[in-house]
Amino acid sequence: MKLATLTNNRKPVLLIVGRHEDPHILQILPLLKDRHLRVLRFNPSDFPADASLSLKLGSSQQMTAILSFPSCEIDGEIIETVEIDIREIDLVWNRVRSRSQAPAEVNKCHRLWVEENCTRQLAYLYELILCPWIPYRPDSCHAQFTREAATPVSVLSGQRYAEGDRGPSPENKIYQLLLAQQLGFSIPETLLTSRPQDLLDFYSECRGNLISKKLVDLVMSLDGVPLTPFTHAVTEHDLMRYEAVRMSPVLFQERLDKKLELRVTVVGNKVFAAEIYSANDPKQSIDWRRYPSFNLARFYAPH
Repeated sequence: MKLATLTNNRKPVLLIVGRHEDPHILQILPLLKDRHLRVLRFNPSDFPADASLSLKLGSSQQMTAILSFPSCEIDGEIIETVEIDIREIDLVWNRVRSRSQAPAEVNKCHRLWVEENCTRQLAYLYELILCPWIPYRPDSCHAQFTREAATPVSVLSGQRYAEGDRGPSPENKIYQLLLAQQLGFSIPETLLTSRPQDLLDFYSECRGNLISKKLVDLVMSLDGVPLTPFTHAVTEHDLMRYEAVRMSPVLFQERLDKKLELRVTVVGNKVFAAEIYSANDPKQSIDWRRYPSFNLARFYAPH
């Protein structure tokens, strides 16, 4: 595969995603010397303990997604942490065989949730790297990125892969926002980050009008009690623990005043729509699912 010629004289960027000790990678690396390539190596196991992600989109019409991670030279030596915007990646060699690992300070009761959440978030990120992949771009719905209900008794079965290169998962909310923007919809200012300072800066940019949302549909348990993460209005009290985003990226959005919510589902050629007047009830104004009341909804016949 020939890389496109770059007009600004920068070296094409080859990102290798896989374990640093992967024998296949180590065998190929010497062949990449003197190829006028910038070779970066990202090990998913470094995320989030030693790697970070900060992705931003909104009114600027441009998405920035900065991945920061410890990389290796071609000779195998670890170099300092590198940062790259995923839009600058020209080619990816997919050797994904490892999953995210929680930082050592994470409570053992929460480790599985952190690791599952981060693994799936990386899978969503891979779907946004639109350059060529060898042999193919990973599919976030595939076995290597999921555990059955993310329960401790589940065992991740063998490495199975999708045949060919698929489009982004329908669960990838970042892709959904980008697609909505491309179709002409206005979207709120959005930040997905594991960088504490970026959270503080974004809170200031939005003048404190901020909500947090789950990116991955997972439920964790605390002392045996399931906790469902609803959309939450971020307060100054929450910022007392702003450093916690290092443990797993969190999705933040500008809080917008709403008149009502529209829920639209398309099945084949049928459109099912409902209006939810959640703004009329303080309990539902942030997330109506916390206190669902269908007396405040209006449904339309499919058409």
